[in-house]
Amino acid sequence: MDSTRVSAALRERLGDAATAGLLQLFNDARREWMADVMAAASDRFERRLVEEASKLHAQMTAGLSGIRQEMAELRSDIQREMSEFQGGIRQAMEAGAGALRQELVESRNGLQRELAELRSSLSQQSAEIRNDLRTEMADQRFELLKWAFLFWVGQFFAVASLVAVVVRFLRTG
Repeated sequence: MDSTRVSAALRERLGDAATAGLLQLFNDARREWMADVMAAASDRFERRLVEEASKLHAQMTAGLSGIRQEMAELRSDIQREMSEFQGGIRQAMEAGAGALRQELVESRNGLQRELAELRSSLSQQSAEIRNDLRTEMADQRFELLKWAFLFWVGQFFAVASLVAVVVRFLRTG
């Protein structure tokens, strides 16, 4: 702060050394206050960021565990169906080798189609989950930025108000 901004009456009353000391005191107090505000804002932002990240991690973990469970059920269903199918093949082999080969080819083609459909379905579901997670992450990121911006705007007006009060006090003093 410039000593010329202090009124002449106050400078005469305090003297040059006391005026400079008072201005230095104001500058030091402002620096300390700014450092405290920045540290508090940074701590709050980091804490909020950690909270949101842990929520997102929990949601992703829950989604992945559901997919793993579905895949395990699918695997057991396929294994069960394949074992049932193998039993049918053995019986059909005893009945006739020619008819069995034809039936086996048809069954294998049907099973391959079902597996291909199942794979594409799983791929599509995984892509949808990934897209949903990305969208949610983008929304959360926007919310964080919005609140950070509002916080800094509020801080700006608070500092501007404090400066206006100090200036008014110095002018009336």
